[in-house]
Amino acid sequence: MRVDDPAPRIFRPAAVRHYARSRAETVTPRFASPRIFVVLWVLLALLLAGTALAWLARVPVYSSTVAVAVRGSGAPGDVLVAALVPPGEIGRLRVGQTLLLDLGGQQGRHPQAGTRRRIIALDRTIRSPEALRRRFDLQSGAALAVTGPAAIAYARLEPLPGGTPASRYLGSMYAADLETGSTRVLALVPVVGGLFGG
Repeated sequence: MRVDDPAPRIFRPAAVRHYARSRAETVTPRFASPRIFVVLWVLLALLLAGTALAWLARVPVYSSTVAVAVRGSGAPGDVLVAALVPPGEIGRLRVGQTLLLDLGGQQGRHPQAGTRRRIIALDRTIRSPEALRRRFDLQSGAALAVTGPAAIAYARLEPLPGGTPASRYLGSMYAADLETGSTRVLALVPVVGGLFGG
């Protein structure tokens, strides 16, 4: 073999040209196809729309308490339910807001499962537990349910399930939930809820 002979080539010239051409071309990654971009934009739009809806939508906030069936000041058979309102909640109550009563005694249920009544009157005077016991003539176990000072929210007890006369419920105690306002849905989301508030 002579020294001035060119070295033998390992690759064919056509293969080398093809390789050089392919290196010069820009290849977009597979995830950047137009279809994926459309899907990602749609997902972003849905996320923004859901966030806006959660910001604008409001849900009621309830405060748990107890209520007692009492005689109304109207007709002889008029029976009302008097819900004991904690002092911190009285400023948030208005006539016409919702009072949810647990007439079946099934405590621990979701508030929406209660019997709905509208508040028809508010007595904003804060009374001591002893004054409330005397006012409603609460005895034994019912008296023990009154543990702190409270104002009073009144609602009609009737209509009752099964057509039972309301007078038979006088003195009965019930678990109740008072609608004390509303909050944004976004405020209920963990972590970000604290940033946006109610």
